[in-house]
Amino acid sequence: MKSITHIDANAEARRTWLLALQSAPTASTNVASNAQSDFEKSFAFRLALVITVVVIGINLFSSPPPPARPAPSNHATV
Repeated sequence: MKSITHIDANAEARRTWLLALQSAPTASTNVASNAQSDFEKSFAFRLALVITVVVIGINLFSSPPPPARPAPSNHATV
């Protein structure tokens, strides 16, 4: 069986990194805040969302297509 120190060899480095990350000021030096994007607030995202809702609405509330007529048979039935 593997020892715990072998399985989690980077535990101490990870703890040190997390403590440094948590104690960092919340200004622009914070890694998490720099990684965030304002894509959800952008005009392109909102436009795509509105177009998607309109297309779904049109598909839901449009009338169904007329039923297909059966094809005429060319052979005589006895």
